Amino acid sequence: MIGIMGAMNIELNEILKFMTIEETFENSGLPIYKGTIEGKEVVVALSGVGAVKSAMMMTQLLERFDLDCFINIGTAGGLQEVEEELDVIISDRVVKYDFDFEVVYNIPLGFTDENPYIFKTDKKLQDLAKNVMEQLSDSRVFVGDIVSGDKFICKQEDVNFIKTYYPSAYCGDMEAACIAQVCDFYKVPFVIIRSLSDIVLKEGNELSFETYAQLASARSAKFVKEVVKAL
Repeated sequence: MIGIMGAMNIELNEILKFMTIEETFENSGLPIYKGTIEGKEVVVALSGVGAVKSAMMMTQLLERFDLDCFINIGTAGGLQEVEEELDVIISDRVVKYDFDFEVVYNIPLGFTDENPYIFKTDKKLQDLAKNVMEQLSDSRVFVGDIVSGDKFICKQEDVNFIKTYYPSAYCGDMEAACIAQVCDFYKVPFVIIRSLSDIVLKEGNELSFETYAQLASARSAKFVKEVVKAL
């Protein structure tokens, strides 16, 4: 069975358009749907926004269902100057940029070999997602690093921090790193797929988010449907 999760209703609702729902569950008021997409068994859930909610829902899914792999869809803010809204990012390494143990345990910030809280995407899922999306999308597809933190990245000091310590990051969101960490703990292969709703380096990116969030969510859902079909 394939696990799929989105943080926001606009992300989840786009996925449900492609799904044949067989059973519906609830986890503390949040919906979980079991059924099929393209003939493949899936469980699809809404986590809510942020690290804690995503980690709680991920744990519930992995405890209740026998998942072979996990796909997380959604929107994110682009962190590279070459990017444009609706570009697609497929995860490589994933880390929480606001998880800082440097002073206490001498764990350096950044995508370093000494940081045990960096989580690596399953290579087979990564390659499959890349191949599928390059064939489907008229937007550019990047494979790259993703950073997560519990804030919408729009303040210059946050941008400066990420660019200093995580310059290779292609996008930032609130959930990917927690999902990756839970999957790593349960030994379940994962891939994160993000469609860019805004570009962090551009002024007014919060307004761009409002404009592109729905479009980005629809594109992510379409890509996931095709990835599930190809699995």
